[in-house]
Amino acid sequence: MGPGTCMAGFLEHRRGVTPYFLSLPRTAISIQPMGDSVRALPITDQGRDTGANGHALACNTQNSGHNALPFAGQRPTATAPYVEFKLAPPVVAGTILTGAEIGFLEFLTDPASADYCELLLGGQATSAATMLREFRKATEFHFFGHRHAKPGRKKPRNPGMLTAPASATKKLLKKYARLAYRGDPERRGVAFWERVAWLVWNCYATLMALRCRAETIRQQELKRMADLPTKRAGRTEYMRGYRAKQRTNTASHTKTETEEA
Repeated sequence: MGPGTCMAGFLEHRRGVTPYFLSLPRTAISIQPMGDSVRALPITDQGRDTGANGHALACNTQNSGHNALPFAGQRPTATAPYVEFKLAPPVVAGTILTGAEIGFLEFLTDPASADYCELLLGGQATSAATMLREFRKATEFHFFGHRHAKPGRKKPRNPGMLTAPASATKKLLKKYARLAYRGDPERRGVAFWERVAWLVWNCYATLMALRCRAETIRQQELKRMADLPTKRAGRTEYMRGYRAKQRTNTASHTKTETEEA
């Protein structure tokens, strides 16, 4: 038996015990009668070349892709042209986190901030949404009322309109809410509305912090993109010097070995 075959065993024949030597090649077998016995011959694939003796030629299947030799009649694939990849400016986040830092009054009227507040603080049925709606009206007129001073009496503490100085910090906004919600119709108490103002301010401050962070990430990426040509040029110069040094060392070792020989 030739290489690539094995002894399968003996098979019983209906008229007697006749040994069948089965050879199992790697592809397929063809059984041909030989008197009282049979012989198995390998059948090669259609895509493989055969030698003069009919056996399949050996090929190295480990080399694939560009290293593999093309079959007979197959055209070699052309190498794709080199296309330089250009980076586009980054889009770090969505509309809510895009933009510069704004003040609290602009936060009340910003459309993107309105969607953010509706998502976090709810619709019309929550106390925080009610405060936001009333704060927006207070920026236009005296929504919380205005009491005039009377002669001979202490000047009343009016909340007035919601202005930028009155909403510059969390402490000032809580003070404005304490004056504005005295005698509220819901009878929640001044301390309750002061805590709601604290919640509204934290929503504003958190959004501004996220916007600032997103803008920082964007600026850092733009700076990295601007520095890429300089870094590539420096890397290229370094590799040139390194290869020249390696060539010099190789030539020196070769010359030394030649002199020793």
